[in-house]
Amino acid sequence: QNRTSSNKEFVDRVANIQVRRTVEGIIERSMILREMIEQREIGLIGAMYDVATGTVQFLDDTWMCGDIRHFYLDANVLGKAVDRHAAGFEAPRQSKPDTGDKNQSAVA
Repeated sequence: QNRTSSNKEFVDRVANIQVRRTVEGIIERSMILREMIEQREIGLIGAMYDVATGTVQFLDDTWMCGDIRHFYLDANVLGKAVDRHAAGFEAPRQSKPDTGDKNQSAVA
């Protein structure tokens, strides 16, 4: 397999993994944010920014509001959509950014 930047599928998979690691890192490093998520005061969701189209794709399986999940410890979470509305907080599905930000991956 071509594991270089010329392989778009490989780059997309690596970027998706990095978004999940970033979401996990936020809840592991910030007790304040973790407690706010557990108390449903805020929600946290990972997202991918498409530089070419300017759209943001929210990764439903990274959504946390109330329950804290670990993506690499809880294999059941990967690939499953989470009902954000039932969790008490509805995050936007896609948005077009107003800025010229060129980041490929992001956490919203």
